Amino acid sequence: MFSFKKKKEVINFPELSNHNKRTYPKKLKKIVAQLETCKSEDLNYIAECILQKMGYTVQNIDGYKDGGIDVYAFSNNKKAIAVQCKAWNPQKTTERISKPLVAEFKGIFPDKGFPNGLFITTHFFTDQALEIAGDNLLLVDRKKLIELLAHFYPEMISELFYYKTLTELEECKSCKNGKKLKLYNKKKRNYYYICETCGEYSSFNYSS
Repeated sequence: MFSFKKKKEVINFPELSNHNKRTYPKKLKKIVAQLETCKSEDLNYIAECILQKMGYTVQNIDGYKDGGIDVYAFSNNKKAIAVQCKAWNPQKTTERISKPLVAEFKGIFPDKGFPNGLFITTHFFTDQALEIAGDNLLLVDRKKLIELLAHFYPEMISELFYYKTLTELEECKSCKNGKKLKLYNKKKRNYYYICETCGEYSSFNYSS
């Protein structure tokens, strides 16, 4: 892709040469594709993936008996970041993450021996909540979360956006991944389908 032939010579863009490599977990893609309805354990998993990409060793404890901390992040076997995740659907939840919720978490992670805290949500924070964030506490709302995913998993976000623009096309029954394009053969004067991913050809059924 993105190559041009000139006198039997092919010129490639090296930075795009690995664009087909899917270096992301299938589970992550499935969760991000339905981010608005993801559960708390799903958001914990997203946090895990992002922190691992950042070079941390992570442990998902899901807040169990630990004061609301969902994920531990370690650097060189030392406590580095405590993470709290709130999977709130902005289409259904009419409240944003409030200052008391953030303040509560801000008082928890230092007591657990973590120098830094990370609060992630699929919703948004109130202005008052944002004001109490500091150098040792980072608040990540839905927009920032997507930005982080796009930074660490550009192939996944690109593919999700790509298929989002083709949602009205029928899914290929052969590869179960691509979409069927309806094309026209000028010589045969008929329509046909071809999968944009696997290239599977099928004839057009006029009765459908």
